[in-house]
Amino acid sequence: MSKTPNFDQKIKDILDKEALGERICALTGDRWDFNEQEMDWCRSFKVPSSNYAPLTRLKQVLFFRSMYEIFWNKHALTGEPLLSYIHPDCPIPVVTDDEWHALDVDEFPEYQHEYDASAPVMEQISNLAKSVPMGAQRRWKDIYNTIGVGMWNVEDCYLIFSTVDVKRCMYTYYVLERSEDVMQGVFAQATLNSYNVTRVERSHSCNIALESRDCMNCSFIFDCRNCEDCFGATNLRNGKYVFFNEQLSKDEYEKRVSEIDLSCRSVFEEYYAKFVELVETSPFPESFNINSPGCTG
Repeated sequence: MSKTPNFDQKIKDILDKEALGERICALTGDRWDFNEQEMDWCRSFKVPSSNYAPLTRLKQVLFFRSMYEIFWNKHALTGEPLLSYIHPDCPIPVVTDDEWHALDVDEFPEYQHEYDASAPVMEQISNLAKSVPMGAQRRWKDIYNTIGVGMWNVEDCYLIFSTVDVKRCMYTYYVLERSEDVMQGVFAQATLNSYNVTRVERSHSCNIALESRDCMNCSFIFDCRNCEDCFGATNLRNGKYVFFNEQLSKDEYEKRVSEIDLSCRSVFEEYYAKFVELVETSPFPESFNINSPGCTG
């Protein structure tokens, strides 16, 4: 039995009057289809429908997430320039991460606030955030010659974000587990000498690799496992000398690949476009989760 019957009835009355069909986002002007599935979610969570498009709502929910941004801010105490993931227009004060880790709020009465149960809680949290300094880059220990945000045990890296235990990486997000020499990597683990890789694990010398694991010397691969010397491959297991999903001999494969100069931008873009077309026309599972029986989402 519901503990809020009046509220439930009010929500039901509101949703019963809602019409399905195309809507226009009140904030961005984007159009979207308010369909039966969205209506079911509203009924399930007992909330009225939103005037904002789903993508707009997603951006609102995730706007606080610092992923690929770093700014010149000012040290809260000295006013010296300080790189930070917090935008300088944001009223949250910042200090170096070493200072933040050493901070004992008990020693600073100005950082302490009495909670008022009669006042809005979010306003009190906002006031607290504006008075207590934050660490500028969310860095912990063993950081050498590196610029980035959210780092631990990294060396000789540039513009890395949420990255742990790596060396000589550039423009990465969530690259982990002793990865080295990775450029433009997202969600890569234990990967070496690779460029433009996304959700790749235990791979070496791969360029343009998506959703792949345990691969070596491969370029333009998607959903590949335990593959070596492949160029343009999708949904492949234990493959070798495959060129755009065509099985070749070792000599023929090496001859074709040797004739392609990916250091030329126009050549790279040509093969990248071919790879995108190959991926879009290839079947792949609804989910790439591993060891997750009976799960969806």
